[in-house]
Amino acid sequence: MRRAETPMTPEIFQCDVCTKEFTRRYNYAQHYKTHSPDKEFICHEQGCTSAFHRKADLERHRLRHTGELPIKCLFCDAAFRRVEAQKRHCLQEHREVYNQEQEIKRLNKANRRTFRKARRLL
Repeated sequence: MRRAETPMTPEIFQCDVCTKEFTRRYNYAQHYKTHSPDKEFICHEQGCTSAFHRKADLERHRLRHTGELPIKCLFCDAAFRRVEAQKRHCLQEHREVYNQEQEIKRLNKANRRTFRKARRLL
């Protein structure tokens, strides 16, 4: 791991194996595990040979066996295993209303930041 830092930039953690960079040590550590051949999280479903570096990946994989689709579309009855699939669906099927929803979230977040800054000045 190479650590690069200057007075005006945040700490950067760079992977020695693939040079990918991270701003958080935890994310770097989780990524670094992917270069190890040892996968400690093993699926015990009969006939399945899948194994993973991270527990969260195994838990997401288990959804394949159960058929569970825990992530619901915000606008229709569609359901998904992964958030990425839900976002892709919303952009394809509900683009206009989804973009409006995202803009509202962005503005609310910006307003919260402005309010916090103003409150600190008091």
